[in-house]
Amino acid sequence: RLFSWAVTAGSARRPRRLPHNRGCPDGLAPFAPARPGIPPMTAPNQATPLSPLELDQLEALLASATFHGDAMPLDALQGLLFAVASAPDLIPPSRWLPVALGERPEYANGEQAQEALELVMRFYNQCVRAAAAEDFTLLLYQREGGGDDLGTWCAGFLDGVDLSSP
Repeated sequence: RLFSWAVTAGSARRPRRLPHNRGCPDGLAPFAPARPGIPPMTAPNQATPLSPLELDQLEALLASATFHGDAMPLDALQGLLFAVASAPDLIPPSRWLPVALGERPEYANGEQAQEALELVMRFYNQCVRAAAAEDFTLLLYQREGGGDDLGTWCAGFLDGVDLSSP
Protein backbone atom coordinates (compact mmCIF):
# COMPACT_ATOMS: atom_id res chain seq x y z
CA ARG A 1 0.00 0.00 0.00
CA LEU A 2 1.26 3.40 -0.90
CA PHE A 3 0.02 6.35 1.13
CA SER A 4 1.71 9.63 0.41
CA TRP A 5 1.09 12.99 1.98
CA ALA A 6 0.95 16.27 0.10
CA VAL A 7 1.91 19.15 2.35
CA THR A 8 1.56 22.72 1.22
CA ALA A 9 2.23 26.24 2.35
CA GLY A 10 -0.25 29.05 2.76
CA SER A 11 -2.65 30.63 5.16
CA ALA A 12 -5.36 28.69 6.92
CA ARG A 13 -8.61 28.99 4.98
CA ARG A 14 -8.22 30.47 1.56
CA PRO A 15 -6.99 28.86 -1.64
CA ARG A 16 -3.30 28.26 -1.52
CA ARG A 17 -0.53 26.65 -3.48
CA LEU A 18 -0.88 22.90 -3.66
CA PRO A 19 1.69 20.50 -5.11
CA HIS A 20 -0.37 20.11 -8.29
CA ASN A 21 -0.23 23.84 -9.10
CA ARG A 22 3.42 24.67 -8.64
CA GLY A 23 3.62 25.91 -12.23
CA CYS A 24 1.09 28.71 -11.69
CA PRO A 25 2.73 32.03 -10.80
CA ASP A 26 0.47 32.75 -7.82
CA GLY A 27 -0.52 29.15 -7.12
CA LEU A 28 -4.07 29.68 -8.37
CA ALA A 29 -5.83 29.64 -11.65
CA PRO A 30 -9.04 31.64 -11.82
CA PHE A 31 -12.29 29.83 -12.34
CA ALA A 32 -13.27 30.74 -15.84
CA PRO A 33 -16.69 29.61 -17.00
CA ALA A 34 -17.38 29.15 -20.67
CA ARG A 35 -17.49 32.48 -22.49
CA PRO A 36 -20.39 33.47 -24.74
CA GLY A 37 -19.65 33.00 -28.41
CA ILE A 38 -16.86 30.52 -27.76
CA PRO A 39 -17.93 26.91 -28.14
CA PRO A 40 -17.26 24.83 -25.05
CA MET A 41 -14.45 22.33 -25.21
CA THR A 42 -15.44 18.74 -25.64
CA ALA A 43 -16.21 17.45 -22.18
CA PRO A 44 -13.68 14.90 -20.99
CA ASN A 45 -14.81 11.46 -20.02
CA GLN A 46 -16.03 11.32 -16.39
CA ALA A 47 -13.26 8.78 -15.72
CA THR A 48 -10.55 11.28 -16.68
CA PRO A 49 -8.74 12.56 -13.57
CA LEU A 50 -8.58 16.31 -13.12
CA SER A 51 -5.50 17.94 -14.58
CA PRO A 52 -3.43 20.30 -12.42
CA LEU A 53 -5.16 23.26 -14.09
CA GLU A 54 -8.59 21.76 -13.42
CA LEU A 55 -7.71 21.18 -9.76
CA ASP A 56 -6.74 24.87 -9.62
CA GLN A 57 -10.07 25.80 -11.19
CA LEU A 58 -11.99 23.64 -8.72
CA GLU A 59 -10.05 25.09 -5.79
CA ALA A 60 -10.78 28.67 -6.91
CA LEU A 61 -14.42 27.85 -7.65
CA LEU A 62 -14.99 26.41 -4.18
CA ALA A 63 -13.65 29.64 -2.66
CA SER A 64 -15.64 31.89 -5.00
CA ALA A 65 -18.70 33.98 -4.18
CA THR A 66 -20.79 31.49 -6.17
CA PHE A 67 -21.11 29.39 -3.02
CA HIS A 68 -21.40 32.19 -0.43
CA GLY A 69 -18.65 30.61 1.67
CA ASP A 70 -20.71 27.41 2.05
CA ALA A 71 -18.59 25.17 -0.20
CA MET A 72 -15.95 22.96 1.35
CA PRO A 73 -12.33 23.80 0.63
CA LEU A 74 -10.55 21.31 -1.60
CA ASP A 75 -8.94 19.37 1.25
CA ALA A 76 -12.26 18.90 3.10
CA LEU A 77 -13.97 17.97 -0.19
CA GLN A 78 -11.40 15.24 -0.75
CA GLY A 79 -12.03 13.94 2.77
CA LEU A 80 -15.79 13.93 2.17
CA LEU A 81 -15.40 12.11 -1.13
CA PHE A 82 -13.09 9.48 0.37
CA ALA A 83 -15.73 8.77 3.03
CA VAL A 84 -18.46 8.59 0.40
CA ALA A 85 -16.28 6.21 -1.64
CA SER A 86 -15.64 4.05 1.45
CA ALA A 87 -19.25 3.88 2.63
CA PRO A 88 -20.82 0.43 2.91
CA ASP A 89 -23.73 1.55 0.71
CA LEU A 90 -23.89 3.92 -2.22
CA ILE A 91 -24.39 7.55 -1.21
CA PRO A 92 -25.89 9.32 -4.22
CA PRO A 93 -24.62 12.73 -5.32
CA SER A 94 -28.01 14.20 -4.41
CA ARG A 95 -27.08 13.58 -0.75
CA TRP A 96 -23.43 14.68 -0.72
CA LEU A 97 -23.46 17.58 -3.21
CA PRO A 98 -25.38 19.95 -0.86
CA VAL A 99 -22.89 19.13 1.90
CA ALA A 100 -19.96 19.77 -0.43
CA LEU A 101 -21.24 22.89 -2.19
CA GLY A 102 -23.88 24.33 0.09
CA GLU A 103 -27.62 24.47 -0.41
CA ARG A 104 -27.95 27.44 -2.76
CA PRO A 105 -25.08 28.17 -5.10
CA GLU A 106 -25.67 31.14 -7.40
CA TYR A 107 -24.15 30.29 -10.76
CA ALA A 108 -23.61 33.05 -13.30
CA ASN A 109 -25.23 30.90 -16.00
CA GLY A 110 -25.98 27.33 -16.99
CA GLU A 111 -22.53 26.82 -18.46
CA GLN A 112 -20.88 27.71 -15.15
CA ALA A 113 -23.18 25.31 -13.30
CA GLN A 114 -22.43 22.53 -15.78
CA GLU A 115 -18.68 23.15 -15.60
CA ALA A 116 -18.73 23.20 -11.79
CA LEU A 117 -20.70 19.96 -11.60
CA GLU A 118 -18.39 18.32 -14.12
CA LEU A 119 -15.29 19.28 -12.12
CA VAL A 120 -16.79 18.06 -8.85
CA MET A 121 -18.03 14.78 -10.35
CA ARG A 122 -14.70 14.08 -12.01
CA PHE A 123 -12.95 14.79 -8.69
CA TYR A 124 -15.42 12.40 -7.04
CA ASN A 125 -14.61 9.68 -9.60
CA GLN A 126 -10.89 10.34 -9.13
CA CYS A 127 -11.25 9.92 -5.34
CA VAL A 128 -13.31 6.74 -5.74
CA ARG A 129 -10.64 5.18 -7.97
CA ALA A 130 -7.79 6.31 -5.68
CA ALA A 131 -9.50 4.96 -2.55
CA ALA A 132 -10.20 1.62 -4.26
CA ALA A 133 -6.58 1.35 -5.40
CA GLU A 134 -5.28 2.49 -1.99
CA ASP A 135 -2.82 4.67 -3.88
CA PHE A 136 -3.46 8.35 -3.29
CA THR A 137 -2.11 11.67 -2.09
CA LEU A 138 -4.01 13.55 0.58
CA LEU A 139 -4.44 17.20 -0.28
CA LEU A 140 -3.38 18.94 2.90
CA TYR A 141 -2.68 22.56 3.67
CA GLN A 142 -0.40 23.76 6.43
CA ARG A 143 -1.75 25.62 9.40
CA GLU A 144 -0.64 29.22 9.76
CA GLY A 145 1.50 28.29 12.75
CA GLY A 146 3.01 25.34 10.90
CA GLY A 147 2.17 21.68 10.71
CA ASP A 148 -0.26 19.78 8.58
CA ASP A 149 -3.93 20.75 8.73
CA LEU A 150 -5.29 17.23 9.04
CA GLY A 151 -8.32 18.57 10.91
CA THR A 152 -9.97 20.06 7.83
CA TRP A 153 -9.49 16.90 5.77
CA CYS A 154 -10.79 14.78 8.66
CA ALA A 155 -13.79 17.08 9.20
CA GLY A 156 -14.74 16.53 5.55
CA PHE A 157 -14.30 12.79 6.00
CA LEU A 158 -16.53 12.81 9.08
CA ASP A 159 -19.19 14.78 7.18
CA GLY A 160 -19.14 11.95 4.64
CA VAL A 161 -19.38 9.31 7.37
CA ASP A 162 -22.46 11.10 8.72
CA LEU A 163 -24.09 10.72 5.30
CA SER A 164 -23.89 6.94 5.53
CA SER A 165 -25.91 6.91 8.73
CA PRO A 166 -29.64 6.31 8.24
